Amino acid sequence: MKPDVNEEDVQKKYLELQLLGKRIQAGQQQLEALDEQLQALVRTIRELESFKELRQGSEMLSSIAEGLFVKSSLQDNNELIVNVGSGVAVVKPVDKAQQMIRGRMEAGQRHRAALIEELERMMLEAQEFQKELGSMLE
Repeated sequence: MKPDVNEEDVQKKYLELQLLGKRIQAGQQQLEALDEQLQALVRTIRELESFKELRQGSEMLSSIAEGLFVKSSLQDNNELIVNVGSGVAVVKPVDKAQQMIRGRMEAGQRHRAALIEELERMMLEAQEFQKELGSMLE
């Protein structure tokens, strides 16, 4: 350590670097979760495309709870019942439901871009901290 460098300053800088590392790790986990959500939305759009091709009367499985299904018969392939939040469900044409899902995807992609930008900024900041620590300890 350089003679003019205070050990307390080194510890403070090291602590800042550790905290920044934890923030970067949390951001990376957020990004992974967001990517999973975006992939689920892509699958939903594909499934809705397939749904439009089904014929009325087609046998299918309908979800009644997480992991629980019942055999059913399709009565209408033009409309869906969509949960819009707060326990409210509305009937929407399949195309409108797809537009809604695409809107969620676009919002998620914007959030993803902002998150990546923030992660890149934090990584640059961490590199600077590492350089400062390295020069303090030479």
